Amino acid sequence: MIDPGRRPEHRAEVFEELASALEAGLSIDAAFAAAAVGPVMHSGESVTRNLQVALADVDPVDLAVLSAGEHRGGLPRALRARAERHRHRAHTRREILKRLAYPIILVVAVALLWAWLEFLGFGAPLAFGAWWFGMLGGLSITLLFLHHRARRVASSRPEQWPVVGGLYGNSAAVPYLESLGGLLGAGVRIDEAHERALRTVPWAGLKARLFTAGQALAQGETFATALRHAAALDDETQRALDVAEQSGDLEATAIRLAARRTERLEREIGQACRIAGAIAYLGAAVLAIVTIANFYGGIATGRLFR
Repeated sequence: MIDPGRRPEHRAEVFEELASALEAGLSIDAAFAAAAVGPVMHSGESVTRNLQVALADVDPVDLAVLSAGEHRGGLPRALRARAERHRHRAHTRREILKRLAYPIILVVAVALLWAWLEFLGFGAPLAFGAWWFGMLGGLSITLLFLHHRARRVASSRPEQWPVVGGLYGNSAAVPYLESLGGLLGAGVRIDEAHERALRTVPWAGLKARLFTAGQALAQGETFATALRHAAALDDETQRALDVAEQSGDLEATAIRLAARRTERLEREIGQACRIAGAIAYLGAAVLAIVTIANFYGGIATGRLFR
């Protein structure tokens, strides 16, 4: 297995070049070579299947949308749509890293300062540093526990958790709605599109509720009704899908909802970055104040070191 484009921006380039090659009428082998994907591993298999084998860690949403697009004869269009999504994802990732860079550097600098104070033998700054890093450690363990619960426990509803609920709710709904819109656009039946789209959901709770909705859909309920009875999605999304199903506009509505939820997710990620930065700034500032006070207090009392 090779990986010419694991990062989002590289994956976007691969998809764009592959779409252009296929539109130009090249064979699968020639198109893969033109897009630097590598050799076709399974002659006679679909393009999507060969992409899954050739590329590392193919996004489940990519697989769902590309497979449906190829089945309906619209693979180049599907490739370009996914390329645009990967470019947007790459931009979002760069923005997150830019926002987190200074807080991370600050935390590392504080850790080094704390180690230096330990070496010098200061008292009060060490006690505060131990409390601060203990708080960060406890917060990290709590977040890891919640993340594990969201991924594994089918009865969990992380979208209702305080502080992080918005992050979990939007990050679960976006891949489902993206896949649903892409699959419907490729002409896949609603029941099959729903079944394939729910596989892209990362959190166990929403996946279980969507599975329940799928069972109701298979028994003859309408799509929106099945989702409502399973309480799978939030009220705003549910109302939009109710209207869309009545007007026959599910595909475009799902795509619009995915874009809207993506924007919210990006805002919430930005807010989380600002909170992380504020914690880092506050810890560094208090540690600096305590260190300065301890230093001058030591000079005044003649006990600079303990």
